[in-house]
Amino acid sequence: MKGYVDTSALLKPAFGENEAEDFSATVEMLLSAGWELATSALSQVEVQRALKRDTISGRLTSDSKADLTDSLFSGINIIDIDQAVIDEACEIDGAALRSLDAIHLATARLIEADLVISYDDRMLRACMDAGVMTAQPGASRPVLAEGWEIVPVTDDIDSTLLDQYEAAFFGPE
Repeated sequence: MKGYVDTSALLKPAFGENEAEDFSATVEMLLSAGWELATSALSQVEVQRALKRDTISGRLTSDSKADLTDSLFSGINIIDIDQAVIDEACEIDGAALRSLDAIHLATARLIEADLVISYDDRMLRACMDAGVMTAQPGASRPVLAEGWEIVPVTDDIDSTLLDQYEAAFFGPE
């Protein structure tokens, strides 16, 4: 299985946002389950720019910025932006999709990601419109496609349904 992680997700642990712990736990779980995780080379630029702003403001030191960068990309493959990504990004539908998000979505589609982890509303909607499954670990206000709803997991959930979901999402044990 393959997962794509965009910049909005990668930066959660860097800034200690509310979702950071759930995001990190999800990444760890996916990697330990054998998933391949990837992001675009664009994320390197976006992460470095965000961390540079924090270094200039004095919230980060240069040494901690380098360590933080290494940890944010740990276990995540970097996918180059080549002509195939550019061509795909140009063709993706969605009037509200911004250019950089189109590069992220194009990369996810080209690597045939089974899941995109993002916290960016526009990116999430574009993924859903493109039929790509999304996740927002720990989000208090998740983005849902029209017609979808959140179904809370309770103790009385049908165990057969849960087993089918786990088999579909995580594969056979």
